[in-house]
Amino acid sequence: MSRQNTFLLGLGAQKAGSTWAQDYMAQDPVADFGPIKEYHVWDVLHLPHAQHFDRRTRNPMRSKAEATLRRLLGKGPDVAGIRGALQTAPRDYFDFFTTLLDRPGITLTGDITPLYAGLPPEVLKQIRDGFEARGIAVRALFLMRDPVSRCVSAAQMNRRKSDRNEGVPTGGTLDEAVLAYAQSPQARLRGDYRHTVESLRAVFPEQALYFGLYETMFTLDSLAALSRFAGVSLRPELARRRVNAFRKSEGVSERTRANLRDILEPEYAFCLQAFPETANHWMRKDAPSHS
Repeated sequence: MSRQNTFLLGLGAQKAGSTWAQDYMAQDPVADFGPIKEYHVWDVLHLPHAQHFDRRTRNPMRSKAEATLRRLLGKGPDVAGIRGALQTAPRDYFDFFTTLLDRPGITLTGDITPLYAGLPPEVLKQIRDGFEARGIAVRALFLMRDPVSRCVSAAQMNRRKSDRNEGVPTGGTLDEAVLAYAQSPQARLRGDYRHTVESLRAVFPEQALYFGLYETMFTLDSLAALSRFAGVSLRPELARRRVNAFRKSEGVSERTRANLRDILEPEYAFCLQAFPETANHWMRKDAPSHS
């Protein structure tokens, strides 16, 4: 990959390794993703189930100063301030990341926010065009995980945090919670792989897209492919450190996994056609997994 300034748009999926991927890329000296892990700009502006991330301010005239100067003057990662500023004046989103790329030696920046998986093609095009108008190449990253495992992991995370914003019941058993979650609009928003893949392919050429599997992302071949795509150095030793890895205190029954597999069959069927390698790594309809 050339050293052209590049903006990397990450669309998750949630609980599919995007935090680790960002951490891996961010450790390269050519990369600066700014002070926030997930910016939550375009989802707040365009998706109904993202409003709990809304930090918009009533004074849009201050947005650019707040968004850029906090970063450049080292005043600390004021997540609410920067996020709210960019949500209030989304045109400043492009200037904010352009400013990061203006720093000596920096050629890679980006925003990896898993909830962007629900964005429609017209919003992805707006993001692409905004950076290309500034001479910045745009690439997109989407990591997928076995849909049953993704749902279980998301439910475990939300129950651990007592977070009701994503449609996961915090009471009752994990089996009950994950079955309810799998059929909720919030889960559909975060786990509709067909929507995300088709939206990306409607806007970006294939060479500007990276589709990966959580189940293989820590292998040498996958790390090398991700490194080439992002334009960072290959560092396989970093695969030994997992970001956001928590010991799971709850598990679900095989019966629940089988029920989840039935509920999520459309995702498996689509991915089997689009990404045949999922057959080797994801739960088969006739064989519940213990993963």
